[in-house]
Amino acid sequence: MAIKNKGIKVLILTYLIPMIVTSFVPSYIEATEIGHTGSLIYPIENPTDSATTFEGVTLQIENAPVWFYIENTSLLGPIDIEPGEIYKFRVDFVVGSEFNQSNAKVEMDVKIIVANPSLSFTWHESSEDGLQTSKATCLDSSGKPCSMEIVEPDITPPVTSINYFWDVIAQPTQSIIGKNTQLEIATIDPDVKNSATSGVNFTGISIDQAPGTFSELQAFNNFFTLSEGPHTIYFASRDNTGNTEPIKSKVIYVDGNAPGKPENPAISGATWKNTREYTLTWTNPADVSGIAGVRVKFGGAAPASNDEGTFYKADNSLDYSAPDAVNGVNPIWLWLQDNVGNADPSTAVPLSLRYDDIP
Repeated sequence: MAIKNKGIKVLILTYLIPMIVTSFVPSYIEATEIGHTGSLIYPIENPTDSATTFEGVTLQIENAPVWFYIENTSLLGPIDIEPGEIYKFRVDFVVGSEFNQSNAKVEMDVKIIVANPSLSFTWHESSEDGLQTSKATCLDSSGKPCSMEIVEPDITPPVTSINYFWDVIAQPTQSIIGKNTQLEIATIDPDVKNSATSGVNFTGISIDQAPGTFSELQAFNNFFTLSEGPHTIYFASRDNTGNTEPIKSKVIYVDGNAPGKPENPAISGATWKNTREYTLTWTNPADVSGIAGVRVKFGGAAPASNDEGTFYKADNSLDYSAPDAVNGVNPIWLWLQDNVGNADPSTAVPLSLRYDDIP
């Protein structure tokens, strides 16, 4: 069974209890599974200015989960520690067959006991994920909390993504946006259970030029837009403890062109109607982001702006109601809008609604 151990990290905290300085260095395993192993290391130092040998120092574990098996290779004492010396207790463990996600929660006490002089304290280990991450709280010999707790260091890189502020069409290989769509590079430093979060230090991007290393990315500070056509955005972040996210990339196509004219525009059914309900038909032309629907202007001259038409979500046909139709021929104008908001009133085509309710 492969050991998933990320190695020993730097000293996290020190805690002074009359003549004892201790620190906790956690183990790291990629995933807690049956058969995986790890180590918990607890250094204890007898300060240089101490005049007393710590005799019979031992480490004891209480309330360990049923799947936590201590191996014979563990260094649990007893040991004598002379002034100026440091001894590292080590708890080697293997995850037993009893482990499952329902019993992954750990509330375990690790006691450091000095026989002479009589001293003791306890690290209370808490974990929600089977010791992948854990938090340790110090308790003195009377069971009262000490002034410090240990939280595992931030070993998780930030997570960076792209936010779009306007219409966007997500496709398997690219995203299609409009020319007015603003983009933002958003970054979070994930909050991992029982682990410190150091915060994002730097977020960088590169547009259309693949960076060789993280240092080649340029600092991102604000929203940005892109020119018409295809682009590749490279982006990544680093947090305040140096965890660096692998560089990601995203292909984005900017569609800044409105659809062409509706093809084959027509009104289906009878030429003249005595109701104001009509079925309008047309054929959509090709468009990069696809046709979202049609704008319709009732009456008057050809439209000069998109605001003159009412937008209807439709695909090649529309059941259209014209409550303002009067007896005779009523002109209307149709033009298309794509999925990222492009529309051009100069592409409007005319149709005539013929209405007659006179007996």
